[in-house]
Amino acid sequence: MIDVRVGSVERHPTTGAPLIALEPRDPSSRTRLVLPLSPAVACSLSHELAGQVTLRGMVYTLLGQVADILGGQIAAIEIVPAPNGMAAGQLRIDGQAGATVLPVEIALGIGLAVLLDVPLRVAPQLVHDAPKLDRPSSADPTPPLEVPDAFRRAFSG
Repeated sequence: MIDVRVGSVERHPTTGAPLIALEPRDPSSRTRLVLPLSPAVACSLSHELAGQVTLRGMVYTLLGQVADILGGQIAAIEIVPAPNGMAAGQLRIDGQAGATVLPVEIALGIGLAVLLDVPLRVAPQLVHDAPKLDRPSSADPTPPLEVPDAFRRAFSG
């Protein structure tokens, strides 16, 4: 798995649709993965990234507290391949009886990772299959943002 962080919430230059850029935590990598978001999730995530309290964030905090009280901890959010070439999110919880993996909507999992400061990981085959966009230098124009088909299908259905 590749550890990533939220780089930014942006708008597609042509359609204006909200997008999120996930960037590897490894500073030697210059690749980012761009995924679509619903307008509501983009709004909440923008506030959460700015450190503002949201109702969604309060629920995530409660979820983390419940996991702690039950003797577990939210270990990571993972974005993995799913059937039919789609991507899926999963919530990894480490507890006394071992690790448990639960399905989670990708966009909600990203928000949970941001708020609870838990690792956000992407399966390498998803990054390899996705378009790789180099970060432009300040003199270069911003490259167009492309959304991988696997994520378009995952978020549209």
